[in-house]
Amino acid sequence: MKPIALFQLTVLALCAPVALAQQSHPTVFAEPSGSLTLARALQLALERNPELAVFAHEIRAADARMLQARALPNPEAGVEVENFAGSRNFKGTRSADTTLQLSQLIELGGKRQKRQAEAALGGEVAALDYEAKRLEVLGAVAQEFIAVLNAQQRLVGAEEALTLTEKFAPAAQKRVEAGAASQVELVRFNLQITTARLERDAAARDLASARKRLAALWGDEPRFGSVAGDLEKMPAVPSAEKSGEQLAQSPALKRWELELERRNAAVALEQANAKPDVTVSAGWRHLHETSDNAAVVGISIPLPLFNRNQGAVRQAQVDSEKARAEKRAAERRLMTELRVAFDNLSAAQRQIKILKEEILPQAQDAFEKVNQGYQAGRFNYLGIVDAQNTLIGARAKYIEALTTLQQAVAAIEALTGQPLEKLFLEK
Repeated sequence: MKPIALFQLTVLALCAPVALAQQSHPTVFAEPSGSLTLARALQLALERNPELAVFAHEIRAADARMLQARALPNPEAGVEVENFAGSRNFKGTRSADTTLQLSQLIELGGKRQKRQAEAALGGEVAALDYEAKRLEVLGAVAQEFIAVLNAQQRLVGAEEALTLTEKFAPAAQKRVEAGAASQVELVRFNLQITTARLERDAAARDLASARKRLAALWGDEPRFGSVAGDLEKMPAVPSAEKSGEQLAQSPALKRWELELERRNAAVALEQANAKPDVTVSAGWRHLHETSDNAAVVGISIPLPLFNRNQGAVRQAQVDSEKARAEKRAAERRLMTELRVAFDNLSAAQRQIKILKEEILPQAQDAFEKVNQGYQAGRFNYLGIVDAQNTLIGARAKYIEALTTLQQAVAAIEALTGQPLEKLFLEK
């Protein structure tokens, strides 16, 4: 299988129509029962993630708000009957005058245009929120996918440690029978084997939990058997400075620029709402007494004595000030997350280099020499256990460092929304 870069898939997802969740017949990506690739995991999450479905509904709601903002006020039809149900000549409807009238509210101050501007910006914010959530979901899938890879590796390591420990049991038995070691050494070996089995069982439980967390991102129980990936494939990472520039253009921050514009537009709308509108009317009147007909026209304007919309204007202004504060907070939070991801990346790179070039070779060499010495009777139980634990511990640290590096890269990718070259997790 050709390796697929995580962010290449992310870009493909972002280039897809925002209305992915709105399709009446979406493409179904069935989860495999065998090995799960990162590409398939991302596809499943994009299609089935419940949080993305929520944001798709919000986009449709924004479209509906825009439709409503374009609507003109409805005209009003009225009938007015005068001079009836009185006494003498006005008894019943004999002297009733009838007026048929149509009225139309004419909005002043550009209210309709301002409503449309505010609704349009709301739609753009909703679209960016969808894109930001989609990146967040893709990043979460990558993080959990890497966590499953880590758990698989740890289970393999735990099984190898158990096999390695069990391999020395016959030699320990022979040493005891030959009188070269006490019965205590054999007891310690058996305890070591029991401990290794418990650690293997714990690693298996951790793997089961990691698989469930990954599958939960597309709202399902895990059906896949394993995930296919290679933690040792190193990605090329852009500089922290370049990533900071990319972060400023990410959907998570761009939406705050539009949100600030939207709230300013809401201020302008409320200020326009403070201006009274004009209602014009025209109609036809029938005068019963003379059997004449006449036209009727009218105009009415509210007097803004008690309600000048000052409360709504002030609220919109406060919301605008709040948006500025929220934008600064979001910038600070996301920049901090980016810096932490780069710190984790740098630390992991240093650890991987030291572990791969120094600690692992030395631990492997020491274990082999102690193993040979133990078989020849030059080392006791404590020596072989110490060398074995050192090697197992070094391997575990190496896997953790690889996992930290890959998760840091995935975090940087999700934050910046930009491709990271050669991020290949698939074998």
